Amino acid sequence: MDILILGIIAAVLIYRLGKTLGTRYDDEKKDGSKSNIVQFPGKIEAAFLKEEQKEENISKEEEGESDPLKVAFLDMRKVDKNFSAEKFLLGAKKAFEMIVEAFNKGDVETLKNLVDAKILKKFTAAIEGYKARGEKIEQTLVGFKEVKILNASLTGTDATITVEFETEQAKVVTNTEGNVVEGDAVMISTVIDIWEFQRNLKAKSPNWLLISTKGGS
Repeated sequence: MDILILGIIAAVLIYRLGKTLGTRYDDEKKDGSKSNIVQFPGKIEAAFLKEEQKEENISKEEEGESDPLKVAFLDMRKVDKNFSAEKFLLGAKKAFEMIVEAFNKGDVETLKNLVDAKILKKFTAAIEGYKARGEKIEQTLVGFKEVKILNASLTGTDATITVEFETEQAKVVTNTEGNVVEGDAVMISTVIDIWEFQRNLKAKSPNWLLISTKGGS
């Protein structure tokens, strides 16, 4: 009987430990190495995601809803039944990480799959500018403070969603001698970026492309 009781206690402890630890963050790669993206718990527009769960149950009678975002999401779901604002936000957050990392590394090939031609040209020019001056950029994304959708629209089958990212970052640019010419490696700043993503909801590829960027106030 004692052995049975101990077994039950051990099973409960293992279950609770699993719930506490959760899953491994994406910044820990399969080979054990880590990227320069350091994630920590942040608010990913929790209130909005809660609303998204409610939205899944919206009936046809409620399609006259006046909230512009909900109307846009309903229209998008009519074109692509698998569309979810919650999943989009999580994907946008991951895209932000990948784009920042690719830009820092000067990885134009990766950027080609994440941004449109206009943004690619803009990013490539900036990367080439750093190289021409013999400068090296190191930009660390410390974490997300808030990620939220500002606007959404559907034109034909082309969906466009604007997202505001409030992040904490550390950025430093050094020259060939290793002297700092911009930023501070140890100073963490709050940065607001407003990015616009677009995707043809009828396309086979699930990827959304970054089509516009600007700084927030």
